[in-house]
Amino acid sequence: MKAIVITSVATVLSFAVSAVLIYFTLIRNKKASKLRIVLNFIADWVVCFIIGGFVFFSMYYHATDNALSYLESTKDVKVSKISNGYYFDGPGEEAALIFYPGAKVEETAYAGIMYSLAEEGADCFLVEMPLHMAFMGQNRAESVMDEYGDKYDSWYIGGHSLGGSMAAVYTTAHPERNIKGLILLASYSTEALPEGTKALSLIASEDKVMSWNDYCSNLGNLPEGYREIEIEGGNHCQFGDYGMQNGDGTALITMEEQHEATVREIIKFIFDK
Repeated sequence: MKAIVITSVATVLSFAVSAVLIYFTLIRNKKASKLRIVLNFIADWVVCFIIGGFVFFSMYYHATDNALSYLESTKDVKVSKISNGYYFDGPGEEAALIFYPGAKVEETAYAGIMYSLAEEGADCFLVEMPLHMAFMGQNRAESVMDEYGDKYDSWYIGGHSLGGSMAAVYTTAHPERNIKGLILLASYSTEALPEGTKALSLIASEDKVMSWNDYCSNLGNLPEGYREIEIEGGNHCQFGDYGMQNGDGTALITMEEQHEATVREIIKFIFDK
């Protein structure tokens, strides 16, 4: 969610820079017509916005080498590249999870958790997002379910941070898909979920990135009986594997411990353990 705010700030800054450019244009040419001034202003603003947007979207959190190692297939889990991401196919045949990455995070940063879930019986589809922003690809679950819908009895969708919120948006907008459950990692739903959809919310005690006020104010959008699990000592970025995130709290447990807890709770949720 903070990425959207940052984008807005970048837009305002671009506008301010363009105004400065126009000011110096007027100094250079005091006889410029009003139309010329307006056209210069628009041109400068567009250029600044494009440059600012390019810089903003080109800066994102990359998956570590450790995360990338989970893209290799083994005898237990077959990992394959699909049109909009990766497919982790383990021994399970009943349930599948479609996962949306957090804002400005490379999708492969979540490969470790996806691999472990598939290994435990819940196949996973890790979705790649345009410009690493889930709100630009919130309907990408559609193509996954269209292609693999007949293979699984139960479909789950979830994501980390902004990815979780966009997964919730997709769920509420497509009740006909009969998604069985929503899984939120350091995230929340801004809309009430369809009737019959269950929910799991995993949060971390040292998370300093997620807005806790927004989280609490949106809890009413989750169905009655939702599960909320706090991972004591975990933080925001350790739901993935992309290094330390700006503004996050210091974790008191290892990333491996947070991943193990995350996988354990998701498996319990999916298989009603």
